[in-house]
Amino acid sequence: MEVPGGPENKLLVCLYEFLGTALLLIGINLTQGSNIGIGLILVSALSLYDRVSGGHFNPALTIGVFIKEGKVANLLLFAMIIVSQILGATLGVFVAYGCQYLNKDSNTLVPGIAVLCPNQLLSKDLCTLTDSKAAISCLIAETTATFVLVSVILGVKYYHQGPNEIKFFLIGLTLCGLITAIGPITGASINPAVGLV
Repeated sequence: MEVPGGPENKLLVCLYEFLGTALLLIGINLTQGSNIGIGLILVSALSLYDRVSGGHFNPALTIGVFIKEGKVANLLLFAMIIVSQILGATLGVFVAYGCQYLNKDSNTLVPGIAVLCPNQLLSKDLCTLTDSKAAISCLIAETTATFVLVSVILGVKYYHQGPNEIKFFLIGLTLCGLITAIGPITGASINPAVGLV
């Protein structure tokens, strides 16, 4: 939407968002939710795809850019990007699952798939659907972290004049910090495409 030529190249923009979101989900799962690994994967995906698609890889960010740009004419592209992100996330999970192998000694998949339910030792009963207090706590943490991430990205994207590499690093570092902060509470989705699949 915000990239020059983006509205004229809708399919290419959607392909890049699809691939970037898939790469992000592959990284999330193969690193088993490692904050540093995910931050670095995001920096890599931004380096690969930012110039063509804007490198959103997150429906919440796409909504933020759509509002910031204020161009109703981009409504179709906006919807196409969000669908591409959800489909890319789905592909990423399937690819990550395909990279697993069964450890016959422990009868578990290795390296394992990341889950949004946090470590039960750190936060007991937060993944129980019947616990409304825990659900509200998770909702507040996820909403706040998503708001912070989108705000940082929009600030860097529109107001920071430095080289793209520094921008990408700042975004990856922000994501790393947010995962560290709310991971024990929610599992740290911070991305509706991640949470939906």
